[in-house]
Amino acid sequence: MNLHENYSRKANELPISLSPVYFSNKVNESILLFEGDAKLIEESESSSYEIEGKLKIEYLWLPFPRLGFRFESDINNEGKIPFSSENKKIIHFQLNSKHIIKSEVDLCSQSTQNRKLTISGNILDSISYGENEPVKEILFHVVNFNDYIGLPIKYLDKNTISKNRIVLEYENWKITIDKVSNRSELKKEFKENLGFAITNVGKLERTDNKNFTVNESYDILKTTKYFLSFARGLHVGIILISGYMNSGKKVCEIWNNERCDPWFYVRSWFPEHKPYKAVKCFSGFCEWWTNNIRDRQILFWFLEANNNLTLESRIVLGQIALERFYYLYFNKREYAHQQIRLLLEKFKIPNSIPELKTKIISKSVLTDITKIALLADKNNKKNSSIPIDMSFLIAEIRNDLAHPKQKYEDIDGNGLNTLSQFLFWYLELIFLATFNYDDVYFNRLQINSWAGTYESVPWNIPITE
Repeated sequence: MNLHENYSRKANELPISLSPVYFSNKVNESILLFEGDAKLIEESESSSYEIEGKLKIEYLWLPFPRLGFRFESDINNEGKIPFSSENKKIIHFQLNSKHIIKSEVDLCSQSTQNRKLTISGNILDSISYGENEPVKEILFHVVNFNDYIGLPIKYLDKNTISKNRIVLEYENWKITIDKVSNRSELKKEFKENLGFAITNVGKLERTDNKNFTVNESYDILKTTKYFLSFARGLHVGIILISGYMNSGKKVCEIWNNERCDPWFYVRSWFPEHKPYKAVKCFSGFCEWWTNNIRDRQILFWFLEANNNLTLESRIVLGQIALERFYYLYFNKREYAHQQIRLLLEKFKIPNSIPELKTKIISKSVLTDITKIALLADKNNKKNSSIPIDMSFLIAEIRNDLAHPKQKYEDIDGNGLNTLSQFLFWYLELIFLATFNYDDVYFNRLQINSWAGTYESVPWNIPITE
């Protein structure tokens, strides 16, 4: 067998990429979900009526992701709109004899021109059918997830092979996530336009090959959404869910509104060149998410802080997450700097300025931290017993931002940004330790390093890859 034949044989053995049900041709381009004849029905205490017309339902992205609709109908009594005056109301859309959509809607506009009634707005509830039907697998769409180099798959539509797959497993669930075939084109667009697009398609199935219902899969889908969000550092969306039987017949579908952040670059621990390493912590994440419902708020604070464009807000919100982590592991009250110090000691995370100089981090980062440390030492001569370490600097600057003392008003934006990066570095590491992760990650303090440079978590044997 020659080299070409060997390559062709191996290529034929590769799995075929997942095919999305819905597709983003361009960033922020709306996705058509339904267009056709429908009947609008409103029932209220004061009135009840039905109108036949044309209905269009789309997934709209700007200014935020949502289900939008537009309904048009010819009317007999010109100038009279049969709707009640409230902007928010419950209405029904009857798409056919069997399928009726009932949802609260937020009306954006309603008018009559040329004897035509036009109503548009946002659908506030999820639209679904067949949620209790048994399925063999579920397809879903992921919005604004990371780029990465994963397992090889082949795209039949483009006759190409790319390393675009990651696989997550937990208990009897298996989640396969592929990049869409036009991911590279979307990546270029994202550099010019902040916004939204379907970047990946996913499949959920059971490893024991048993059937399940969409209702039974909600928890694992929600957990997957927040794991991907943690990996991305922003809120990632899982939307437009379809369920299939063995025959390939679609037996259920859900069009859902989902919190998702617009695309922009943020640093993250996720090793994009070695995602097979990162997926190791999925089981630990699932255990934590399932058994610590109250503590999920820590992840929410982290995501809100990490995607905040205001440096001051990032620091204040980030320390809230650190304090919540402290009370997850310790029961005694301490000053904020001591809380952070104890957390870092627990997971062997570098905290002292001399210790940090031995780490592989940017020289500009060390320069900024050294300047802040010198100012902190000057401002705290009366409390010389307190060590001037990163724990102290984070707590001091946060207090200075939240209270009108202004002892650190000379710190510029570069200094605040560096401090915030340390804070989120600590948060990411504590999360990873909580999820029992013991492999490599990307250190966000390596500002100018190659994206494929990774290091081991501090509580493991030190290695650099």
